Amino acid sequence: MLAGVVVGSVLTGLTTYLMMQDADRVRAVFAYTLGNLAFAGWEGVRVLALFFALAFPPSSSWAGC
Repeated sequence: MLAGVVVGSVLTGLTTYLMMQDADRVRAVFAYTLGNLAFAGWEGVRVLALFFALAFPPSSSWAGC
């Protein structure tokens, strides 16, 4: 069990090191993941609109609305 903790710590350190090599890109990914839409464009809006158009009517009919 202790070996798993050691391996996890080493891999976390390696991941952190690799992320810090390109800090600007990592910052952009974290900002987007946490809800920043500054990097989203109209293409993303179209994809979401298509998803909602296909997913919402079946889900509302199953709910009995």
